Amino acid sequence: YGFKLGDKFKDLSAEAQEAILHGTGEREITFQYDDGLRSYKTTKTFEGVIPNLDRRWKETESAWMREEIERFMSATPCP
Repeated sequence: YGFKLGDKFKDLSAEAQEAILHGTGEREITFQYDDGLRSYKTTKTFEGVIPNLDRRWKETESAWMREEIERFMSATPCP
């Protein structure tokens, strides 16, 4: 998708925004990690922010965690 984590969301392509929010489906992408001690790459699909929060909300048994996740949930469209 050709962007860096520091790029502004509004400046990303519609395709990149869709992938971040809803995931990449079957399309695998390469992730590169560098924690200061080591650097490595992995290739896999990306779940997406919305499906990730939805899954975590459904799977947790913690009321506190549900409340934390609900802070990021809304039934209104993004502006």
